[in-house]
Amino acid sequence: MATPPDFYGLGENPFDHSLSSRLPASSGNAIFNLANGAALSLHRDVGTLGALPFEIMHIILQQLDFSTLARLASVNKGMKNVIASLPKLCTLLNCAPDAMRAISASKVGGLITCADMYEKLCQPSCDECGASGTHFHLLACCRLCHGCLTVNLRYRALRPLQAAEQYALPRGLVFGLPALVVPKYSELGRSVRRKRREKQVNTTGWRLFDQQEIMRQSVLIHGSVGAVEKAASKRFSDLFEKFRLKLSRNRRAGMTYRHHRVVVHDYAAFPRHPIKHHTPPGVESAYSVSTLLPWFDLSTKDFGHPVLCNACQRSGMPLRQCYYFASAAEQHIERFGKITDGFHVKTT
Repeated sequence: MATPPDFYGLGENPFDHSLSSRLPASSGNAIFNLANGAALSLHRDVGTLGALPFEIMHIILQQLDFSTLARLASVNKGMKNVIASLPKLCTLLNCAPDAMRAISASKVGGLITCADMYEKLCQPSCDECGASGTHFHLLACCRLCHGCLTVNLRYRALRPLQAAEQYALPRGLVFGLPALVVPKYSELGRSVRRKRREKQVNTTGWRLFDQQEIMRQSVLIHGSVGAVEKAASKRFSDLFEKFRLKLSRNRRAGMTYRHHRVVVHDYAAFPRHPIKHHTPPGVESAYSVSTLLPWFDLSTKDFGHPVLCNACQRSGMPLRQCYYFASAAEQHIERFGKITDGFHVKTT
């Protein structure tokens, strides 16, 4: 199989299961970009912000989320010039334009600040295990390796009814919370999915919520984590008791239910039964709230796919210096020597 396009840069990738295969077509009139040759007049038409020093203005604005920055940029030309001159925003647009498109397509710009995402762009390691992080979780705003993204249940997002049932929340409250909306596949991603006959659940159009945010809302209502767990357990017990009584009545009436041509006598025969919402989310929910994110090396000003060298780590080098770009593997070997018995050995 051919190497996916821009694999080393961690950009748009139709072979990936994350949002990187669901990016919309590039737009030529992005509000964050200045036209070629546009002159910066940073203290013009910016209101009271014009009284602040240039650096202070940048520090303040870079703490805002992307949706707020987009609204500010649409106020007037002077404010647009100020927003387009933010150093961290410019770095994100230059190094991770596809990740920015994924944020826009999934409508989570109001949940991620410019400074937080820039911090993750400059961080090569996974927040959980320290391995090379290739994915950016949009709801949790953290960098993850593929293993932690798919195995750790904390990063699997919840659908509205799952959030309401598992955390004992009113459904109306859940539907009013900020959510990620999974965009549709790009034309290339849809073509690859059709040819490879992918078995992953199609999550297009799903509204997904972060587990920690749902827990926070539930604690505000019930008072503590223990009270949340008790209320959720009671809700599950009541549902299961109703299901058991219904199944018992149907058995006495001589009724059976067929699911995938197999006669069963459990809740698997009721795909729409509320008890289904108490099962853990599938791995597709983790893929649908993450996107590929390159690593920006502050020392070299390069960006690409981060790789952790275990040989450098064993030799006692600082962890930050143990990473290199996947496209520069040969240069890394030439610099530190070939790996023998888990250590670099330079040849004279």
